[in-house]
Amino acid sequence: MKNTEGLGYTDLLKRHRPEMLYGTVFNFFSNFGQTFFISLLLPGMALAAGIAYEEAGYLYSMATLTSAALLALLGKWSDRLSSRAYGIICCSLFTVGCGLALGSSHLLLLAASILLIRWAGQGLLSHASTTAMAKQFPQRPAAAFALTSLGFPIGESILPIMATALISSGHHQWVWGLVLASSCLVLLPLAILGSRGFRAVPAAETTSTHRSLAGKNRVWRDPRLWVLLPHLVSLGFVMTAILFFSSILLKTKGWDIWWLATGLTCFALTRAFFTMGIGSWFKSRDALPMLVVTKLPLLIGCGLLLIPEAGAWMLIIFFLLAGSSQGIQMVISRTALTELYGPAIIGTAKSATTSLVILSTALAPAIYSWAGQADDTHLTHVVLWGNLALMAFATIFTQCLMPWLKRQSQLHAETVLDSDAHSR
Repeated sequence: MKNTEGLGYTDLLKRHRPEMLYGTVFNFFSNFGQTFFISLLLPGMALAAGIAYEEAGYLYSMATLTSAALLALLGKWSDRLSSRAYGIICCSLFTVGCGLALGSSHLLLLAASILLIRWAGQGLLSHASTTAMAKQFPQRPAAAFALTSLGFPIGESILPIMATALISSGHHQWVWGLVLASSCLVLLPLAILGSRGFRAVPAAETTSTHRSLAGKNRVWRDPRLWVLLPHLVSLGFVMTAILFFSSILLKTKGWDIWWLATGLTCFALTRAFFTMGIGSWFKSRDALPMLVVTKLPLLIGCGLLLIPEAGAWMLIIFFLLAGSSQGIQMVISRTALTELYGPAIIGTAKSATTSLVILSTALAPAIYSWAGQADDTHLTHVVLWGNLALMAFATIFTQCLMPWLKRQSQLHAETVLDSDAHSR
């Protein structure tokens, strides 16, 4: 087995370049399935299919919910297949989705394309990257997670500009054509050729306790997963709400849309900075005790948006704080899951948590729309106060139950050791 204890970025780039390229490119292509990208193209796709934008929005919500369910059901196959085989399947599904998006002039094709791009793009590609890094670097994966996670902010920085330029010129279909070509020429060959030297999880690492957790769906019944639930879903829920209702927020606050565009750029840059910083600092530390730290910047940011008569610059500060939370959580949460469940069933555990996160992002617009339907001002207050309350609850809940979570993890580790001893 590779000795990956305490690897830094220089070591990873020198000794494990194929793994880093694989994880980074997979995360980059995952951006094509994210809300920020699809929302730019959905109006044109709806027009081509002859349906109203509201109807396309319903399709999008249904596709998001369905992709969460499919990821929960099928994500565990990343534990049973090699990283190469699983990556090829994920890339193939994504490529088919992009091809269908090119011909989405029919309602059924539109629905199928959105489902595949959300499921394979947002869900499976990033899932494949995470599980591959956990298997390749089982002892201290934080630096690998941090380095490959740069694919996310790189995409967030350049893809909206590219898509907006093509949409403005009246060629929105060209976007999916370029994505399809890139998937065929870059993503699929990388999945086939770039993972040939990846390690498989040895049988010694697949303990009977791990097999029991994975094989009987006991991950879903593991209380540790549900204790982590507020921590896992709160950040995605809050950011989806802010982005989904951004036009109403800007209108009620009297802020220009330029501030939102600037804020998103700041978010991507800050996320990249903190991802790299925490990954380097964290390569020889345990992640579980640090989970609560990930929420503090965004909690402060939610509070700042509630300051009366705050200037538009407060939105920039919010996105800077949100980017730091996202960057820190990107590393710490994935490392904590690897510590809790081990590389043998990280795919099962990660698919369960990711499906819950996706589900929360689908529910956020619906919940706030229902709760704040009086008028725009009321909706803005509901969103801002609701976000602050959720972040405060997630922070306090995680901190209060952390001693219990650590005890349960220690007991689980002892059970694994006893199970291994009896099996031998």
